[in-house]
Amino acid sequence: MNAYERFTCRLAGEPVDRPPNFDIFMTFAAHYIGQPLSHYYLDHRVLVDANLAMVEAFNIDLVQAISDPYREACDLGLQVDFPEDALPVAAEPLLSEPGVGAITAARAGLRVTLIQDRPVLGGNASSEVRLWILGATSHMGNNNRWAREGGVIDEILVENMYRNPDGNPLTFDTILLEKVVSEPGITLLLNTAGFEADKSAPDTIQAVRAFCSQNSTLYEVHAPLFCDASGDGILGFLSGAAFRMGAESADEFGEKMAPSQEYGELLGHTLYFYSKDVGRPVRFIPPSFALDDITQIPRFRSFNAQDYGCHLWSVYYTHLTLPTIYYVQTSVVADSLKKKNTTR
Repeated sequence: MNAYERFTCRLAGEPVDRPPNFDIFMTFAAHYIGQPLSHYYLDHRVLVDANLAMVEAFNIDLVQAISDPYREACDLGLQVDFPEDALPVAAEPLLSEPGVGAITAARAGLRVTLIQDRPVLGGNASSEVRLWILGATSHMGNNNRWAREGGVIDEILVENMYRNPDGNPLTFDTILLEKVVSEPGITLLLNTAGFEADKSAPDTIQAVRAFCSQNSTLYEVHAPLFCDASGDGILGFLSGAAFRMGAESADEFGEKMAPSQEYGELLGHTLYFYSKDVGRPVRFIPPSFALDDITQIPRFRSFNAQDYGCHLWSVYYTHLTLPTIYYVQTSVVADSLKKKNTTR
């Protein structure tokens, strides 16, 4: 049975004399024909000769002409250093982005600068907002038991289940931080807000300026690729990218599952209350701007004195003003103040 027969039979589920051998050879292949690894990357003839030698010497069933993505990244503009006989190295960070993508990129060998304007990681899933990670499972919504997030998200969820079975949001912060600081390829800038973008061309960002109020340091981050995962599209807006606000109608892009027009266009304002039963009456003297009548709030969920801990009350109100933050002593999630009230 030759390689072609072995391969096609295996695809068809038919018996084969042995499993097809699709092993990948790069460094070994280059050294096998007496070439340094840099020649394997930079000279296509060396790459092809090395892989053909693998087929002939080790009875491989597939001729491969591949390397890792550094060759393609270099062709697309990334500054890459190719040591004589070692793996390529990015000369500058490839990504400047928050979130799980930074970990994935760093594990792929890229240098990443992670800029986060808050003291903790996770965005809405951090202890500051506490919306948790849902993803495909939507385990607090439709309980889709046939779906599961994989990759880094799965790592985080499993680690959190093991180390944080009580669901303490502050412990979850430490798990996210540990995941990032454990990656040597990531430079983490917490409490650092991006405020200006420099462009080398109308559609190319070459640098971002960001300021850290904790150490009074102004950073200028250069990279060939920036990923805006700020939630508010800050970098995209600063760079002049096209944007839109609100939800489009279902027929604009043919989205059958898009919400109806009655759903609204913007997120409402959300206030979270952390409640605790202390076992006795607690006197509260409200400030002058507090509402006397709770029914003036258009939408609110039931306030239950038996709720405690991370079971949060939430209020949705249209005309909140900034002093209200002092009144409830909590975090605010809002697209913009005094916008149309919607459900979540």
